[in-house]
Amino acid sequence: MTGDDPNRPRERVSSARRLHLSVFDLALTLTCDTRSCVDAVEGMLSRFVRSDEAALDHPTVNVTVLLERPDPVAFLEGRSFALPDSIQGEQYVYNLVMGLIATRVRSHFLLHAAAVSYRGEGLILAGDSGLGKSTMSLALAAMGCDFLSDEYAALGRRNGLLYPFPRRILVYPESLRLAGLEHLASRAVPQFDKLGLDCGPPEIPMNGRPSPVRYVVFLTRPAADPEKKGFEAAPRIQPMKIDQAALAALINYHFGGLGELLRTEYRGNALHLFLDLITIFRNASCYALTVGQFERQVDLLRQILRKGEGGGREEDGTSFVLS
Repeated sequence: MTGDDPNRPRERVSSARRLHLSVFDLALTLTCDTRSCVDAVEGMLSRFVRSDEAALDHPTVNVTVLLERPDPVAFLEGRSFALPDSIQGEQYVYNLVMGLIATRVRSHFLLHAAAVSYRGEGLILAGDSGLGKSTMSLALAAMGCDFLSDEYAALGRRNGLLYPFPRRILVYPESLRLAGLEHLASRAVPQFDKLGLDCGPPEIPMNGRPSPVRYVVFLTRPAADPEKKGFEAAPRIQPMKIDQAALAALINYHFGGLGELLRTEYRGNALHLFLDLITIFRNASCYALTVGQFERQVDLLRQILRKGEGGGREEDGTSFVLS
């Protein structure tokens, strides 16, 4: 239930902790009466934190979450949102902030994807949750790629470049093992039932510069067994036409940040958004990767990067599988 609340408890808000974030063209201030929730968001998004509201470059979106009262509530843009008593505070507040980032950033397309760069050229790994995007991006970083993000591929709307989104990486211990980085578990912090790991040299090098989009890979499950969890089959990769990749991005993400951009910036004109995505992908090699055995699919991605070093782009539509 939502509603206006002119009698919101100002004494609570004034004593609560505030956190100021600057994410591309979004300025956001979080106010919360539960310190652990603010600490969780600050840890996950520490590279976006600003010292005070005066340091923010854009008009600020303000969100307030009050959990230490009999009727937990969130306030956003003059509306109140009643919260259940059983709410998991840290996870809720973090997801709320990430939802605001996904839907309020206007300067960039935010695709739910992992991203790395190789010799200054960007690679996007897009797909549903649970397909190994974060793990593959870590494995590629361990092999010499620069890590950009395991959450959002941030594409500049004006210049088409791929930007870092340097939040804390969230992985399972098994992901670190698969990526050959299990020794980093000792420096990770438990967070949201996973391990939180701050990226940085030497094991997870991060390139702070935007990169041109050179590779776009959409991950899919095997059609014969879409619920398969073991990834035992041999992975298969097939080139995609650029317009197919742009359409896949539009279809797969129209309920998230792209959907909000479509409504507000494009006034519902999906064709214009589709054409902008084609422009961004125009110089990229695009692929559909049917996931399978982890080491083999990382090798397939490494083959793609090596082909790119030769300056060619595969266009014949044939698929290949690592034997």
